Amino acid sequence: MVKYNGLMVPEVAKRNEALRARKEAMAQRILGMDDRKRATQPSDGGFSPAELVAHMAKAEEFNLAFLRKVGPSGLDGRRVKPGVLYGHVLKSFQARKRI
Repeated sequence: MVKYNGLMVPEVAKRNEALRARKEAMAQRILGMDDRKRATQPSDGGFSPAELVAHMAKAEEFNLAFLRKVGPSGLDGRRVKPGVLYGHVLKSFQARKRI
């Protein structure tokens, strides 16, 4: 369970579990692909399934390192500051077809 200031946060724990389940399902789908399909980039130049997983893992490592450094109390009252590429990346993900 996720704790904040020593207290359980059920909503965060619920979201965390849903995210974990979705990541596991995506990993299983990609592992079920043959090597060629896993490494094939779409015609629009986007990430291959293998590159997508590697990219997401790197982003998660970065985020986890940041959260461990700052901690929950360091985030209180802070607003999210999306980076320069955030809008572009979000639009590209929204435009992609689900596999």
